[in-house]
Amino acid sequence: MFCPECGVRVPDGSVRCPDCGAALPSAGQPAAAPRPSPNVELCPDGVYRWIYEFDMKKNPVILLTILKVFGLVCAGLWVLLAILSLVDGDPFLAALWGPGKVILLIFAGFAVLTVPSYLIVSAVNGGRYIVLFEMDEKGVTHTQEPKQFTRAQGLHWLAAMAGAALHDPALAGAGFAQATRSGSLRTDFDRVRSMKVLRRWNTVKLNQPLVRNQVYAEKEDFDFVLGFLRDHVPPGTRSR
Repeated sequence: MFCPECGVRVPDGSVRCPDCGAALPSAGQPAAAPRPSPNVELCPDGVYRWIYEFDMKKNPVILLTILKVFGLVCAGLWVLLAILSLVDGDPFLAALWGPGKVILLIFAGFAVLTVPSYLIVSAVNGGRYIVLFEMDEKGVTHTQEPKQFTRAQGLHWLAAMAGAALHDPALAGAGFAQATRSGSLRTDFDRVRSMKVLRRWNTVKLNQPLVRNQVYAEKEDFDFVLGFLRDHVPPGTRSR
């Protein structure tokens, strides 16, 4: 008889592996399937599951993603306002720089507020971000640990109420949208249009229309997860 976790031979009738301490299947029960990767488990329902945890202060992926999304929103608003100014007959440079000054100030203010807010969320969560991943042949689901999600919801509701009190519809709307979001995010492989690999941060970004998902895996599991993702996204998916 062999241990399903470490592969060491154990005496028949043993309840636990003397080497790693893992529970052993009782007589008449089939041994569990070996793990495809050290921290990834293939469950009986055919779904790969693993839990990933990282230090929010040392891994800036989430913070950078927030700033990037808001930056793209500001850039789009800048272009729109510049076009409207040109239609009104303003010179090109004036049409570009006029709304540009306001947009840059808004982005700078947002960036200044985002960093301490991120640190507050990190402190509330004990400095850790914990997420469960479930991956099958059709897609991957990213689920934030329930207690962390509840705390994050509370902070987003505070943002929504602050926005309402300040008569700031943008702040109120953003806070409300985040507070009412589900703790899970699902990405369907057949809808993925681009994939970005950030090996340094143990992260793979999967982008599909209106959905941006981030898949994390420990260093020793990263190649297995990345290989599975590459095998299941459409052949024409752009990869960086």
